[in-house]
Amino acid sequence: MDSNNPVIQQPYIVIKASKLNERQGFLTPILKITEDGYEPIIHDEYPSDILVSKDYPSIDELYGYNELFILDSHELDIEKSYEKGKKCYWAETKNISNQIPNTLIPILDIELPPKETGNLPLGVIPPKRCLLYK
Repeated sequence: MDSNNPVIQQPYIVIKASKLNERQGFLTPILKITEDGYEPIIHDEYPSDILVSKDYPSIDELYGYNELFILDSHELDIEKSYEKGKKCYWAETKNISNQIPNTLIPILDIELPPKETGNLPLGVIPPKRCLLYK
């Protein structure tokens, strides 16, 4: 990480957002992990997703759509923030880790599937590791 940019050492719960190119992609911060639990992300602090500067395909392989994982640290990119007029952050894949199993479980906001088939509606992609229904 670049020593000219402030490093945010606080862990965040994130999900994959999108691929930028063959090596890079974006993460969306969901929650900040604090000593007291979790805090919601303040939009003014994170007006855009966090750029993963290289090796994004490894994240794509490890984590599914809307699957939660931890970004242990990232940096504010002062130069890009100045250029774009909003805060821009970046991170490296080495700062990513799995969340502790069953600490946060994604919830699909859908009706229960038919008991005869158990099939989810078209277009609904369940997380790879855990699933709850409303």
